[in-house]
Amino acid sequence: MAAIREKMESVYVAVAFAERDEQEEAVRQAKADEERQERRLNGKRKDKRPRVVLRAE
Repeated sequence: MAAIREKMESVYVAVAFAERDEQEEAVRQAKADEERQERRLNGKRKDKRPRVVLRAE
């Protein structure tokens, strides 16, 4: 659910810049969103630490 909200917010920001004829900033925002999505899909952390696993015992 948070991913959908984040995507909608980033698209809204890019559209707002495009409406104000700031095409360069709109494109920059859209590319930044694509890069974030690619990093998320790759699943690798920058610090290369393993993810914490929580187990109920």
